[in-house]
Amino acid sequence: MAFFETLDDENGFLWIKRLLWTYIGVFILNETLSVWFGGSPLDAVFSLKNGTSLLWQPWRLVSYSFLHGDLLHLLFNLLMWYGLSNFLLQNTLSLRQFLILYASGIIVGGLAWWLIHCNHHPQALVGASAGISALFAYFCLLYPDKSLSILLYFIIPVRIQARWCFIALTVYELYGVLFYELQGLTNIAHSGHLGGILIGWLFIWYRRRPNVFRFRRPNGTGKISYRVHRESCVRNG
Repeated sequence: MAFFETLDDENGFLWIKRLLWTYIGVFILNETLSVWFGGSPLDAVFSLKNGTSLLWQPWRLVSYSFLHGDLLHLLFNLLMWYGLSNFLLQNTLSLRQFLILYASGIIVGGLAWWLIHCNHHPQALVGASAGISALFAYFCLLYPDKSLSILLYFIIPVRIQARWCFIALTVYELYGVLFYELQGLTNIAHSGHLGGILIGWLFIWYRRRPNVFRFRRPNGTGKISYRVHRESCVRNG
């Protein structure tokens, strides 16, 4: 894996900023093409579609995460992603481990969504929510006692321990899959989020196996605070 061998932890935040600007640049390009042509070729080529063969188009399992349905979707995902990346890189993960965790969440989340919808009417998945779910689950399980600031519905301020955030998110996503997504009643990719949560949990499990990864010891000195309404993953097509 030559790419990962070139990663330098000292330049970790430089890589994060580059990825941040890549998300923003792709969104602007996608919106511009949509206005010019009445539809963007980026969506056609890079979104994850349930009617396509992943054997012949495997790049879609990663490329879909660079596309977002609207500005609010992009801003919410980037806010969560940037806060989590800063905290985890400062306190517990190397850059290589962070990218493996994030990319694994995106791939497994996309695959979970594709399996759930493979026999449904044509749909497409976009957004980085699965990768963010992996980061958030990992954070909550590693720092279960840390308090998070949450602004419910952008109005009600609440402080809640990370462990309860993890439980609430998992129950919400599982409920959404069983009673909404499988019934075709929502455009939120609950299954993708669950795939990301699973990866976050597995990464915590791997932490206890020192021969697999060498993790930094969490120092818990960083500060993290979120204002959360709800996470959504937009599907077009």
